[in-house]
Amino acid sequence: MTELPLPTLAHEGVSRRVSWLDLLAVMLVTFAVFTPVLRTGFSPLDDYIMILQNQKVLEPTWPHFTSFWTETSFHIYMPLALSTWQLLAWAFHKGTIAGGDYLLSPVSFKVVSVLTHSLAAVAAAWTISTLTRSRWPAMIGALLFAIHPMQVESVAWTTGLKDEYCGLFTILAIGFYARYAERDPETPFSDGWWLLALLAAILATLSKPTAMVLPVLLLAVDWTVRRTSVAKRTASLILFLLPALSIAFIIQAAQGDTGAERVSALLRPLAAGDTYAFYLGKLLWPMQLSVDYGRRPTVILENGSIYWTWIVPVAVLIGVLLMRSRRWVLAAVLFVVPVLPVSGIKPFDMQQYSTVTDHYVYQSLAGVGMAAALLIWRWPRAGVAGGVAVLAVLSVLTYRTATQWENFETLYRRMLAQNPRSWMARDLLGVLAGSRGDLFGMRELYEAALRDNPYDGAALENKSGFLLMFEKYREAADVARQASEKLVTRRLATAKRMTLIGAKLKDIEITEKGLEYWRLLDPENKFVSKMMDRVRLAKMQQQSELRNRPATLPATGPAVGSAHP
Repeated sequence: MTELPLPTLAHEGVSRRVSWLDLLAVMLVTFAVFTPVLRTGFSPLDDYIMILQNQKVLEPTWPHFTSFWTETSFHIYMPLALSTWQLLAWAFHKGTIAGGDYLLSPVSFKVVSVLTHSLAAVAAAWTISTLTRSRWPAMIGALLFAIHPMQVESVAWTTGLKDEYCGLFTILAIGFYARYAERDPETPFSDGWWLLALLAAILATLSKPTAMVLPVLLLAVDWTVRRTSVAKRTASLILFLLPALSIAFIIQAAQGDTGAERVSALLRPLAAGDTYAFYLGKLLWPMQLSVDYGRRPTVILENGSIYWTWIVPVAVLIGVLLMRSRRWVLAAVLFVVPVLPVSGIKPFDMQQYSTVTDHYVYQSLAGVGMAAALLIWRWPRAGVAGGVAVLAVLSVLTYRTATQWENFETLYRRMLAQNPRSWMARDLLGVLAGSRGDLFGMRELYEAALRDNPYDGAALENKSGFLLMFEKYREAADVARQASEKLVTRRLATAKRMTLIGAKLKDIEITEKGLEYWRLLDPENKFVSKMMDRVRLAKMQQQSELRNRPATLPATGPAVGSAHP
């Protein structure tokens, strides 16, 4: 790479940086395009288990708050998002409903999601402007990042706030570090931009574990912006390794061995190549977007795509390297690296549904925005006109995609149409069928979901609820126990259901197991502790009666805790 330092490269007429009015315009356009999200509700996907059924979010106590920061939740570490949801639940709840559960309005949660995404767009405009010394190219690139239809999932899905937070702080860390590298002081620790970059990096790792790749991104920025020794770069970046390594250890301990489908270690690089090829295709042709693409490792092995799709991203990467431009390499790094932890190189939980999903590319689209800015920077007049035209089309597509989230029935029907093998879609449609009283349709959908994947914990849990409605308590208990073992993320609803079933059956073993599961998820609940004491006392009395029973008496019924009536 023979490029000169960045400050000498800008063309005349496009060397201005963005102003605060430019940033305000980017923010308003982004917010306007995503206004349909404000009319959506909580999705029966992770929104339910992470927010509506999460006792720690619904009860804003200090022990619950501190647990977000000292423990992992749902096999992930995301204290910033959980703390935000707890604050919103406390500030905007509308009283309680039967059972003491909070009645939450989704509006406040949706406003935070859209506003956070709009701020991420502002951060992208400022950062791209810093890296390219441009105004209009940076604004268009940032809007491409912000209003591409693939961003709808992260914004419309309430629990996508973790992706937005991670993207926002990652982009800010890149921008702050670029400003520091431009100044190139003798020591980084006394430079305000460097300190801001470190703070943003810490906040990114507190948002989502994929921020562990941030030191690699900053190394690419350093290599692009300044020409200095390896020793000086190491001194600048060494402290950024601490939060990255910490979150890597935390998430490895939390997830352990996943239930995801696996391919051999030799084929995983090819699987990762397939992931990048898929994302490149959706970036260029953002049609038929889905929450569940069903692109699991076994699927790409069966159809043979794993053996050739990798050629596409490799060819693109070779083309970037042949351009001999550091900034183009930086744009490629910004796209490739954030996806790497969930590319298929290493097995992860979501692969039981699909390796690829839209919210995984939230940060990576900043690299696409920078690439667009570089194209416009090179051909300013034609580039600006073409960029505006592309943004107009994307705005319409994104607005229409966002409106699909207003009706979950339609959204999940589209999921099933696009991926007929989606047990996730059938499971979610079963939840909606039950909510409107269609018990026959609910049973049919749950059974179909379990035929597609007999080990799906969510479908097993929903089936147990269905059996409970028909007072098939023993069967419901068996299925609930299976669900508690198969669920990747533990659910409070499963614990409550097992406790209720045990009480209905007067089965001490099932009741105790349900309460233990409940207490594990909500250790501060005094009601659960009181019930545990009563159940243990009843168990001791029952055991005492069995010991004192004459040995000659025949057994009159099934053993306590038997799986069958």
